[in-house]
Amino acid sequence: VVKLVFSYYANSMEENDGFCVDYSIDNGGGDDDDGGRSSSSSSKTTARAWHSKECWHAMEDFDNGIWYDDIDVIFHLRNDHSGEDGMVVDSLRIRFRCKTNSLHDDVLIDRVQLLGLVG
Repeated sequence: VVKLVFSYYANSMEENDGFCVDYSIDNGGGDDDDGGRSSSSSSKTTARAWHSKECWHAMEDFDNGIWYDDIDVIFHLRNDHSGEDGMVVDSLRIRFRCKTNSLHDDVLIDRVQLLGLVG
């Protein structure tokens, strides 16, 4: 289990605006994919596959001008094929993605922690 903890502050976000935590596992492709990092011209280039884990929407999940602290997002991961619940992964990438309609809409992200939990 991996736990992402962070704080955020929204500024100038309107009703249809929001932001998401996205993730990509195992370089975003199959076992033979290097995530498009290979310098060889003969290697295939695959775009990283991103998936939304959780999204927050202005006026529904948060208001402008307030710090929201200790927000957590849980990823159930494992690196074996034991049949337990969770995604089987060797690597995990996380990104914050803003969903807005103006360059003046902002979400400030602070105090980001990534915690590995046993159990």
